[in-house]
Amino acid sequence: MGMYIKVKHDWHVPARTGRGFEVKKGDLIRITDLQGQQPVDFWAFNRRDLSEFLSCEHTKPSIEKLYPHQGDAAYTTHRRPIVTLIEDHSPGQHDMQFAACDKWRYKELGAKGKHASCTDNFHMALKSLKLKLPFTPQPWNLFTN
Repeated sequence: MGMYIKVKHDWHVPARTGRGFEVKKGDLIRITDLQGQQPVDFWAFNRRDLSEFLSCEHTKPSIEKLYPHQGDAAYTTHRRPIVTLIEDHSPGQHDMQFAACDKWRYKELGAKGKHASCTDNFHMALKSLKLKLPFTPQPWNLFTN
């Protein structure tokens, strides 16, 4: 503590949108819920091999918990740590149980017409990085208790 960390990027991501960005090993990411009521669907990938990504189903048995806590890593499909939760001031847990919302979920809930979804936001963020996947992995749902 007491260490000065230079901020490389500071983005405000409005509700119902997404943002893709690259980080390198050792980079710190701070995700803040500014208004206290917005969950964040979070994904992380190995850019050199997109088949290796943050996997909730691999994380839970690797850490032997349903939810990572401060000091725990989230693991990939290759059972390697990809991100580590080094500090957490949120009042709840970060869900690793539920799929990203999508057009079918909103249809199931009775929504009419187009509705923003985390699945759409994910694929738009990938496109901005010139990446594409034929599926949507389960996200780590931050700030979702």
